[in-house]
Amino acid sequence: MSFWSSIGKAVSGLFSGGSGSNLGSDIFKALLGGIGGSADAKLSAEMYVKKAEAEGKEQRKTSLFEYQLLDYGKQQDKVRKRAALDTYGQFNQIAKWAPSYVPKNPAIQTPAMPDPNK
Repeated sequence: MSFWSSIGKAVSGLFSGGSGSNLGSDIFKALLGGIGGSADAKLSAEMYVKKAEAEGKEQRKTSLFEYQLLDYGKQQDKVRKRAALDTYGQFNQIAKWAPSYVPKNPAIQTPAMPDPNK
């Protein structure tokens, strides 16, 4: 069977409505399968991009929360040190020797715990 005769049979099989050989329907199925395969590949690529975007957003949120948590710990340490100095200050004799002295350090402010859901 020559190349042209197989093409002729394939074309006649496509348009004959099923009479003749299955070669035409096989070619038609292969064409549709190729089109479906490329569509699946395109959808797969789009889903990969969306998944990468979602993972990137989640990673940024996680990194931000980790930074906020680290900063919170540092602020808590500052509050503890300042409270310790203020406690030590009760034994200080400056009020006895300089009653009009006003300390320059501001009041102790406790930091707020970061929210992981932001």
